Order: sequence, then structure tokens, then C-alpha cells
Amino acid sequence: MPGPEEDAPTGVEVPVFYANHVLANVSTNDWTLVFHQVLPPRNPGDKERLVRPQCVVYLSPIQAKALRDLLDHQIKDYEETHQVELPSTFSEKRPKGRTIAKKAKKANGRGRASV
Repeated sequence: MPGPEEDAPTGVEVPVFYANHVLANVSTNDWTLVFHQVLPPRNPGDKERLVRPQCVVYLSPIQAKALRDLLDHQIKDYEETHQVELPSTFSEKRPKGRTIAKKAKKANGRGRASV
């Protein structure tokens, strides 16, 4: 699989980030993905994890949906190739009625989700 450097135009250096957590902020006009690296506590007795923001990506709703479709396709291929089923971080059974994100969106036109 080509890396980011191979996909970049000649002479352009593309930064590479690692993230194991993402927040999504949604408005009617754009989607904001904030990628973080969550690290274990520095000291054994500490409970608080270290969270380092890595990068922010802004997408139009159309590109957000295209990204979702691309990831769905890649995940299905991965699971078939490796004969595994990756766990989902979202519950298959969503609560009926309005969720907190829907209430927030109604109140201020924005919603927020975390993975």
C-alpha cells in the first residue's frame, strides 16, 4: 500500500500523523474531524491520560459521506482478507428519540460525536 509520501505531488512534503481517537463536530455547512493521540498516564498511580491533538481536517458534507463510504469499503476488504470482524465503537442499537447530539444540534445547529 502506498504511503502518504508516494501519493504526494513531487517536491511536496506531507506530514504524517498517528491518531487513536477522533472527535467529529458537525454543522450544516461542514464537518470538522479532530484527531488525537491518547497516551497512557505518565506515572503508574495517575488516572488521567495524556491527550495530544494531532491534526484537524475540515470536510464538506459531500466529502464526509465519500470518506465514510471509502472507509466502509476498506474495512470490509480488511475484515475479509484477514478473516476478522473489527469491533464497532458505536452501538448497533441506537436509542429511540432524540440523542444528546441531536438535542445539541437543534439548540445550536451543531452536533458532536467521538470515536
